[in-house]
This record gives sequence, C-alpha cells and structure tokens, in this order.
Amino acid sequence: MRIILYALAALVVTLIAGYFFLVARVRRMTRRRDAAVSSLLRPVADAIGRGETVAVDLLEARATDPLTRNRLYDVLDAASRADLFPRQQLTSEAFAYSDLCYWLAHPHELGAVPDEVELLRRVQRSLPDLGTVDFFVFRFRVHPPHWAALKGWLAGIAGPYAVEGPLATMARSTFSRFEPADARTPEGHLEECLKATSS
Repeated sequence: MRIILYALAALVVTLIAGYFFLVARVRRMTRRRDAAVSSLLRPVADAIGRGETVAVDLLEARATDPLTRNRLYDVLDAASRADLFPRQQLTSEAFAYSDLCYWLAHPHELGAVPDEVELLRRVQRSLPDLGTVDFFVFRFRVHPPHWAALKGWLAGIAGPYAVEGPLATMARSTFSRFEPADARTPEGHLEECLKATSS
C-alpha cells in the first residue's frame, strides 16, 4: 500500500512539474517572438522618441510585413502618431491578416508566418457585447521544408472586429485548428474555431 502511495505521489509531482515546465516554455517562446518583433520596430520607436522624422520606406516595410503591421500601429498609436501609419494597410482586413499571422508565428502554433495567405470570406455577425462585427476566414500555407508544407492549404480565422469604431489590432477569437481549408465551408471553419476558442 505504501509503495502505491509513493508511486501516486511521484506521479502527481511529475505532472505538476511538467505543467509548470510547459507554462514557462510557452512564456519564454512568446517573449522570444515578441522580442524579435520589437527589434524590427525599435528604429521607428527610437526615431519618434527623439522627435525625428521616420523614413517612409521603413514605415511601409513594417506595415507591409504581416508580422509587424499591427504592432507598428500600436507603437505609433501609443506615441499619438497613428497618422504616420500607411493608409493602404489601415483596414480591418489588413489587421485581421496580420493578427492571424502573428498568432500563427508563435512557436506552439505554426511557428512561422505563412508563405501565402488568402481571404476566403468576410462573415458579419451580431454579438451582445460588441454589436455588429466582422470575422475573417483565411486559408494559408507554408512552403517546404516547414513541417506543415505537406498539409497544403489550411484554414484560420481572425476576429471579431467591430464594424463601427476604431480598428483593433488584436481579436479575442483569432485561431486555427490547422484543418485543410477545403474540409469545410468558410462558415464551417468559423463555427469550429469559435467553438474551440470559447471552451
């Protein structure tokens, strides 16, 4: 009996230790991704902090890159210089695209920005807390040698984004189940992803 209790105690300790290890690993990898993005945006933030003009080509490059687009807007908005953000990227679709890519770039998800992303459908819904919102259903894929290259086009969603009011750079239900894009309709992918993010 004592041996069984010791074994159970050892199992519990191992499970708890494993949980804390995984939590620490996720936090460390998140910090690594965020630090990489911050380093790309540092020249912009430094120039604004010094009161200098930010090069238009630098702003364009960071706004065009889906990994840095939304974080660039956050940096500019925090410095009350959102007026510098390139207008052609100032849309809810562009922000949704960037939000999904940022989420996918996390090492515990795809671990990379997809090589190709295409909008499948923009779906409008009415939510009690946000009113009328848009969800964006995308398909994306990566090229070899990435592990997901053999899976082809996969589906992911970004949203909700309020139709009225300021643009949001992050949405609470941005997600992918890494299912083949042609496995469901765009609305079907949206429903499955929303089920996963609400649980």
